[in-house]
Amino acid sequence: MNSREFLQRITQVFTPKRIKILSFSVIGFFTLFAGVWMLGRNAIVDWGLKKAQSKLANKGIEFKIKETSFDGIFGIRLGHVYLGANSTNGTLPPLFVADTFGFSVDFWNTLWHGPSIQNLKLARGELNLFDSAGIRNFEFKSEDEEEVVNESNEKTNIIKAARKLLAQVPKNLLVRNFKIRVQDSAEIYKADIQSINFKGENLTAKIEPYIITGELDRTDLTGNIEFNCTNPQGKIKLPGGYFGFGKAKFEIQDLIEGSNNEIEIVADGNIENLRLLHPRISDTTVQLSKIAGNVKVKYNSGLLELDSNSTFKLNALNFTAGGHYEWDQGKTYWVNFKIPTSQGKNLFSSLPAGLFQNTSGIKTTGSFGYRFFVFLDGNKLEKTRFESELTGDKDFKVIQWGLAQPSKLNGSFSHTYFRGDNAIRTFIVGRSNPNYTNFNEISPFVVRSVLRSEDPSFFYHKGFYTEAFRGALIHNYRAKRFARGGSTISMQLIKNVYLRQHKTLARKIEEIMLVWLIEREKAVSKNRMMEVYLNLIEWGPNVFGIGEASWFYFQKYPMQLSIGESVYLASLIPAPSKARWSIDSSGAASERWSRFTVLRNRFLAVDSLEFDRDDFKVQLHPMAVERLRGPQKRQIDAISEGSEVLD
Repeated sequence: MNSREFLQRITQVFTPKRIKILSFSVIGFFTLFAGVWMLGRNAIVDWGLKKAQSKLANKGIEFKIKETSFDGIFGIRLGHVYLGANSTNGTLPPLFVADTFGFSVDFWNTLWHGPSIQNLKLARGELNLFDSAGIRNFEFKSEDEEEVVNESNEKTNIIKAARKLLAQVPKNLLVRNFKIRVQDSAEIYKADIQSINFKGENLTAKIEPYIITGELDRTDLTGNIEFNCTNPQGKIKLPGGYFGFGKAKFEIQDLIEGSNNEIEIVADGNIENLRLLHPRISDTTVQLSKIAGNVKVKYNSGLLELDSNSTFKLNALNFTAGGHYEWDQGKTYWVNFKIPTSQGKNLFSSLPAGLFQNTSGIKTTGSFGYRFFVFLDGNKLEKTRFESELTGDKDFKVIQWGLAQPSKLNGSFSHTYFRGDNAIRTFIVGRSNPNYTNFNEISPFVVRSVLRSEDPSFFYHKGFYTEAFRGALIHNYRAKRFARGGSTISMQLIKNVYLRQHKTLARKIEEIMLVWLIEREKAVSKNRMMEVYLNLIEWGPNVFGIGEASWFYFQKYPMQLSIGESVYLASLIPAPSKARWSIDSSGAASERWSRFTVLRNRFLAVDSLEFDRDDFKVQLHPMAVERLRGPQKRQIDAISEGSEVLD
């Protein structure tokens, strides 16, 4: 049958008379349905509300409505809606309240597919999520207390769940003056939604302090969304801090569902004028002009992975990053970060303002690159890998230093030791300090002991010892806390001279950059770095520098120290505040002081032809014992409280 014959057949079937009869039939049916609805809608709505209230009551949920009215033929408006835990459950805040909750019945969908609503309107409402001390206002009992949750349901594909949820949202959604409040044991987080209008695929919203626009395909969840800040000072609260930004745009380009609950998402986006303040990141507000990225993320029931080919741009600096976290069959992690060969001038000029104070103002020429890789398998820790490499070409050179001038290390300077934000003591690191000791006036045993304890490869590496970082990574994983940092002597020195003691991500990154520059430029000799380090660090409660330490503990000059005394002093460096636990009742180095015994045993194992066990019998001077154990102990404890340095 060709198209012409098809049209002829259609006109024969659908004659004007038949169309008229069909139209009157539809109109008549609709009128009849509408008439029945109009006559009985009060009873129908009341029946539906009572059924919902009864069902929710069985779950410990109280559902109350003060008034019900109608808008047009199919519109329903519920006034003063309350949804929350039964009053018998205590004084928990309601889960949901609203002055107005309105919707209309979707006639055709209801007719063919069951109850369906459209044109949802919500005004002057609030959603409260309360979770404190194990008490929640959003956790309700099941109708069947012995109900067994199907394990397969726990692994429901989150994309399918998201699509199902989105499918329940009416095609026309209008929200006005709605607040979201999240409260835990420590803080309260709030969001003020002035308006949301979701019509078809088009979304417009105003959520203080942002105007949001975009398009979202309800079938495949692809689309784009854009945020524009209406208040330059606007910010969003985080646990312990906040963040804000001027403008952001995100686009989900592809979303693929695979077998075994696997999902792949390809997206890109950019953020402008980002501001972030958090004590774990930095002491000051981080400001970032622009960051953009194109990412590919894979997820299944036991794996989350960021593809290593995901690309990012931080101001003028390009880099790639990837990561992997697998938790189903034992925990496995890897992180891969790479800055390809880039112009040196882009390195420091692209760093976020406020994040790094001492590197601000540094200018370089030439090119550089960076590669970082970590792999850790919780079941096979011996296979842990740690790789970090900063490279520069032959033309890479610092042409202007920032606040961290290397000349400071090469001369005399005043140093203030901080414990947190409290200045503990200020002293001169230089010849004007009578306790200052030149490198060639310090016993070689002291240098050997400190090297073996803190950084065996100090005189050979360029600021970093990757095996120490690898060991620290394994140790911290086993300890389930940050117990060891793997810092070299170079890193400890830079931290003490230029940076504060606060343990933030910014401080650690800045420390690494400064060490790399100073070591690469050979701005300070290794002997000079070791000399300043030994004269700067804390060796016990309010004891600073090797000159003070040798006299305090042994009434000797640094050159007079024996191998045993040197090993004892080196054992104090990681935890100077605990020096009182390093001696026994007789005032000798205690066998229970593991830092001393472990270091001593290293010497006995490696240098057995040079030393024997008697060389490591150490007796402190009575005055030191008196100060550590005697009447002044409480005062020393107060001074030294919290002074342990574990970087």
